[in-house]
Amino acid sequence: MINLSLKNAAASGIKYRYSFLKVQVVVVEEAAEVLEAHVITSMPESTQQLILIGDHQQLKPSPTVFELARKYNLDTSLFERMVKLSLATFIHYKASK
Repeated sequence: MINLSLKNAAASGIKYRYSFLKVQVVVVEEAAEVLEAHVITSMPESTQQLILIGDHQQLKPSPTVFELARKYNLDTSLFERMVKLSLATFIHYKASK
């Protein structure tokens, strides 16, 4: 298991450094807060399964340029977009006290 920050992986091109590992499963925690571009650009070509964990109705991503975010819907995460298009499979888990 390799744990990488998506923002750092996307920015630094780290996915190419680890491409020899042929990662098949990518897990994204707090997926509703991650920009769609960060998820997509961080996934290696060998990815076969993407697991998005979180609540799509909670915090949204925080794009840097507000005008671009509104114009191009950059404030919508991949997770939220998939939910709205009915492309996500849900497993609902509620932690008990």
